[in-house]
Amino acid sequence: MMARMGKVALCSLARAAGRGCEHHAAHEPVLQHLSLGSCSSIWPFSSSSSSGPSSSPQHPSPSEPHEQSSPPQAAPAQDTPQSAATSSSTAVPSMSHQRESQPAQVFSTAELYTDANANVPLKSAQYASSLDDPFGVQRNWFTALYKQLNYIAKTGQVKTIVGRQKEVFQQVEAEFEHLYNKYVKDKPLQPGDHRSMLMCCLAVATYRVLNDEIEDTRLVREVIRTNLGSMMISLLQPIHRFKLWVLRHILREDMYNQAVGLLPAMLQDMGGLVEHKVEGDDRETMLTVSKCAYHELLTQEETPFLLSEFCCHHGLLWMHEYRKYGVIVSMDNCKAWDDSCCQMRIARPGQQAGTAAQGASAEAPKENSS
Repeated sequence: MMARMGKVALCSLARAAGRGCEHHAAHEPVLQHLSLGSCSSIWPFSSSSSSGPSSSPQHPSPSEPHEQSSPPQAAPAQDTPQSAATSSSTAVPSMSHQRESQPAQVFSTAELYTDANANVPLKSAQYASSLDDPFGVQRNWFTALYKQLNYIAKTGQVKTIVGRQKEVFQQVEAEFEHLYNKYVKDKPLQPGDHRSMLMCCLAVATYRVLNDEIEDTRLVREVIRTNLGSMMISLLQPIHRFKLWVLRHILREDMYNQAVGLLPAMLQDMGGLVEHKVEGDDRETMLTVSKCAYHELLTQEETPFLLSEFCCHHGLLWMHEYRKYGVIVSMDNCKAWDDSCCQMRIARPGQQAGTAAQGASAEAPKENSS
């Protein structure tokens, strides 16, 4: 009797376990589809949130995953668990079949920041300059600019640009193409100089168009600095400060010599676009730039104030950190200030400007008088 009751109990448990596995298999596709489709709702600038119909089917609305979650033939089986338990082999498709029939969920960063009224390719291929971009300078700049224009429009910070992102973007493209043909195309430039001139032309084109459209010079300059790499600079400057701290407090290095040792890296970054000379001694060093291609371009385009983003001024961002250790770093002259040349001075603590030159000139009269 006890053996018969035990046998009956084991059979009942086996049937219950079978129903539970089949019931879980019937509902597993629904959970899988929900988890795949729910990612689009976390993006703040997804196309589903824009006005009008979505410009791309790759970004489903929050309700679409529910509509696509179950195959048409499997719907009755999911509504009635009992029928799924009896005919699971025909009602529930296999996992391999689901992966083949399910559309791929692709999320494009470019589309997340665009809308139905301004969804165009970044940097149109119709321009000749698009084929002369070995370092990706234009691609990166225009990709960032397109996102920035859409962000400005979405926040409503500038009312005149709302709905006109595409138009303004194409104006910058056309203005840059004009500058490219004038200063870069077919010019005998080294790779580094080619890259620098492209960035200078991009900065001028962006400023010229956006300053008229946005009428906020501060915001336009911030856009240009961001595209020139201000965010990367903000990440690298703490590392630079820590390196100087180690050099001074642990390795006990001479910080004046360390500052002068940074000049070759600055000159290499400026490349063949400047004519310069370095003069100095153990107390004071002077970098003099007599000719600068950056200044010539910016002056011809009536934007000399943008020189602060290039050339020696860019190097000052790193040189200024030596001031914390008593080193004197100053920009005494600049072509952008209507001076005949640019001069950067590096001196030891307490050293007066031009002390070495004054000492040399003072010794000469003594020799003559003797």
